[in-house]
Amino acid sequence: MTATSYFPNEQKIAIDSISITKDTVMMMIVMMMMMMMMMMMMIIIIIIIILNNEPDIKIRDNEKGRYMSIDVAISGDRNVIKKEAEKILKYKDLTIEIQHM
Repeated sequence: MTATSYFPNEQKIAIDSISITKDTVMMMIVMMMMMMMMMMMMIIIIIIIILNNEPDIKIRDNEKGRYMSIDVAISGDRNVIKKEAEKILKYKDLTIEIQHM
């Protein structure tokens, strides 16, 4: 089975009885490169999220043996409850781990 070309001067590459134009190959290469770039961007975003998943302010009182972590969020009045719930969930595991120490 061979593909027919509607362009008379088009150069083709034959691969196992399937003809592919140079433009098609270039388009496939460009698409693969774009997909690789998108994957790299996703990995970078994930790394940034992981590295930034810690409190904004850390206070350690050596005399009393206390440690306080403060996570700051600036939001509108209607988002305060939502942000507070997000912060509680975000540090729930850390809170439990610290309490067991």
